[in-house]
Amino acid sequence: MFSDQKRSSTNKNKRKGASANTSGLAVTILTSGCHFEGKLYCKGASRIGGQIEGKIVSEGLLIIEEEARVKADIIVDEVIVLGQIDGKLRANKRVELCKNSSFQGEIVTPALVIKEGAQFNGHATMTNNTETELPTAMPHDMPSPTQHEPQLSAADPQPHNDRIPDVSIVNS
Repeated sequence: MFSDQKRSSTNKNKRKGASANTSGLAVTILTSGCHFEGKLYCKGASRIGGQIEGKIVSEGLLIIEEEARVKADIIVDEVIVLGQIDGKLRANKRVELCKNSSFQGEIVTPALVIKEGAQFNGHATMTNNTETELPTAMPHDMPSPTQHEPQLSAADPQPHNDRIPDVSIVNS
């Protein structure tokens, strides 16, 4: 009787300790074979290997794996693309298109890396603004993508080129 109570209290303590150690870490994984349609909100490191259609908002690093096929508007801190993306991509920090990746659409970021062998068909805008406001609401409350678009005045139709943005094209 007493040994059962000890075991259950010990297991409870182990679970509490484990969750306390990982409470600051969040990992989202959608493996190949998964298909998701709608709004996806991720916090922490995220890996996508399946098919996504809709909108993705990610606070943290987003990795689009080789098998991934993404057709979405994406707002992210940082992204590494190994698979295929078709859509709009806004990154606060950095976008990296790796060898054999494919991107078609629009990229807005302060730093863009395109490695040899990557396919990029679209338009890239280098911004000095390193903080695109990420929605903090849950997916059903997320604002539309137009709320995060940078606004240029008629007097200033082009972004300032006061600072040369970080761009690198890497031959490997």
